Amino acid sequence: MKDEDNAGWLVELDGTTRSEWIERIIWIRLIDRLAEQELLYPEEPQFQKFLGEWNYLLSTGALPAECTLIGLELVEQKYFSKRLTKILATTK
Repeated sequence: MKDEDNAGWLVELDGTTRSEWIERIIWIRLIDRLAEQELLYPEEPQFQKFLGEWNYLLSTGALPAECTLIGLELVEQKYFSKRLTKILATTK
């Protein structure tokens, strides 16, 4: 019920836009769960691993060689390859 209250606005969007927002919400929830799990299991710092890989992606535009978060490569392909292409196009 909580998710329906928080994401009910999605039904008003067209299919493509809705899909993009659902993808983003899934990522937000995953990262939220990693942070919660780290509080419960500090010996397994999954959120810190994600944070390190995310910061690497932000600073270099590429994933670290040993990426541990499943799916982060999809974020890199979808958002960062386009961004890098735009940056390179504007510098020519």
